[in-house]
Amino acid sequence: MPEDGLLQRIDVHMARGNELMEQNRRAFEDNRTAFEDLGTVIREMTLRQEKFMRELSLRQEKLLQELSLRQEKVLGRQEKVMHEMVAQLREHGQMLQEGRREFVEESRAQRAALFRMLDRLGGGDSPAAT
Repeated sequence: MPEDGLLQRIDVHMARGNELMEQNRRAFEDNRTAFEDLGTVIREMTLRQEKFMRELSLRQEKLLQELSLRQEKVLGRQEKVMHEMVAQLREHGQMLQEGRREFVEESRAQRAALFRMLDRLGGGDSPAAT
């Protein structure tokens, strides 16, 4: 029977086809498992990254606050020193003005005394300059 040979050949091909289909099914299953595992890994990595970014943001915020406080302290000290310097400059300015006033008054008094002496020496003919 020639049909028996054909049926045997078909059975061999069918068995090989079934074997290939089983291998393919296993490969698809392995692939599905790998993708599920990859999804889990990606979720874990995403969570780690989000946690890291939150911690980094908190550290940066803390650092910025510390730097801001330091800057405020430095600026406060600088402002205090500047106010002290301005006060000292005003005081020195007032002292200079007072010294100038005293100098002008003393010069006037000495000039007036000199003119009086000149008037006495000269006989008192010219009017006294003030």
